Amino acid sequence: MTFLPLTLWRRIPPGLRPYLMIEPLRLGLPKARQPMPPPDAPLYVAGFFHAPTGLGESARLFFQETKQTGKEVYAIDLTQLLRSDALPALHNDHLLLPESFGVHAGPGTLVIHVNPPAYMLVLWLLRGLLPGKRLAAYWAWELEDIPHFWTRCLEHVDEVLVPSSFTAGAVRRHTRKPVQVHPHAVSVPKPEYSPVVPAGVGKFRVLIAFDMGSNFYRKNPLAAVAAFQKAFGDNNDVELLVKTSGVERRRHEWELLQQNAARTGNVRFIHARLTAGEMAALYTLSAVYLSLHRSEGYGLTVREAMLHGLHVVATGWSGNMDFMRGERCHPVPYSLVPVRDPQGTYKVAGTVWAEPDITAAAAILRRLAANFRTKQSYCYS
Repeated sequence: MTFLPLTLWRRIPPGLRPYLMIEPLRLGLPKARQPMPPPDAPLYVAGFFHAPTGLGESARLFFQETKQTGKEVYAIDLTQLLRSDALPALHNDHLLLPESFGVHAGPGTLVIHVNPPAYMLVLWLLRGLLPGKRLAAYWAWELEDIPHFWTRCLEHVDEVLVPSSFTAGAVRRHTRKPVQVHPHAVSVPKPEYSPVVPAGVGKFRVLIAFDMGSNFYRKNPLAAVAAFQKAFGDNNDVELLVKTSGVERRRHEWELLQQNAARTGNVRFIHARLTAGEMAALYTLSAVYLSLHRSEGYGLTVREAMLHGLHVVATGWSGNMDFMRGERCHPVPYSLVPVRDPQGTYKVAGTVWAEPDITAAAAILRRLAANFRTKQSYCYS
């Protein structure tokens, strides 16, 4: 949603657009100064409950975690409100609709799983629910500093929740308000096989998974493909599964990834929106999860793979290092380099991210494959 006709909005420099969204909304919204509500006050979770994205999964996991404590909790879906792609089957619990906001006036906590500048827009859309509510922003970010326009939103939060100590450090540089590390309560659903999930056992399979909307250059799948090909070449006893979604958003990058993968015949693409059970089936069929990202605010798929018992080979920097411990975790060496993001998502002066060592990653993959063949360290089905 914007305040200008779309044609005019597109003529505005991208760096100015967040401020044009934030500043008018700040004038019409009260500053957050609510104390902690009573322990029995309800909690409201606003997020993309029907979106097949990491941001949507963040809200769903938070909601389910709170629900399991027995606390009174309500879900507010932003997928339709903000016209995002929806997959309704992702969340089956009752949703709180805008027409009932007035009934819920009074003490409580509202946790909003949306980053700035959209955070301010969500506050405006939920303004009927705000009286008496303590505002908690659940923000995920992938660099060591946050954009300046995020700081314009801090007056409108009572506390900030983040998934990792890495993100907490970035936010704490700009506020004295409470910044709490609240890791995702990742679950392990039962595998659900379907026509889009490959069949067969016996091969050494490496899995990578990412959404084009999460920033292609940060997720860095080209490096993962390169490391796999450097490790195994055309060996048909091994297979790289590349689970993607949202390719229509980045056609150039999608074509580039396919071209690079075509250099060997052992890379298989799975382009689909999968249910949690279907994704669990992919983990079950794989021996290794590979993530040569340049930065992660948390690393949700890395954590999911660990919980499914996979070996994880991932860049040894940023949010995933909060939990990447144990004999099945293999941090990849890296060097820190200035951020260069052709998508324009990460424009924070002076920031760096990791450039993983592809040669080192390939060596780790070869070692794990050798162990797999001798059945020394895998239970594979």
